Amino acid sequence: MYVSFNLSELPPDSSIEKAIMHIPVQKYSRKPQFFRVKADWNMQSLRHDPPHVSQMKNVINKSTLHAKKKYSVIHFECRRLAAKWAANQFMNHGIYVRHPYRGRKPSLYVTVKVPK
Repeated sequence: MYVSFNLSELPPDSSIEKAIMHIPVQKYSRKPQFFRVKADWNMQSLRHDPPHVSQMKNVINKSTLHAKKKYSVIHFECRRLAAKWAANQFMNHGIYVRHPYRGRKPSLYVTVKVPK
């Protein structure tokens, strides 16, 4: 599953203090894998030419797992990644999740500090 988050609406002089990505994953399946997407993509291009990705190795180590009835949700602390995305929207291509739970989409919760 490919997903990206639009951070362009954050105030330009704000700083990201906290960012938590909630990633639904299948229960009792293979260990999920996470990848940073390195190029532009859209739904049509995914069918013919998927973008290049690079594996995010420490997602599981920096996460907590919350079990639900039909699926689990990984809470991934990703402040540094979100700050990079906010600083350079042209490099914000999102993530690719292998073995996601298809019934729910990932979400990103961001806390920002806006100077007075």
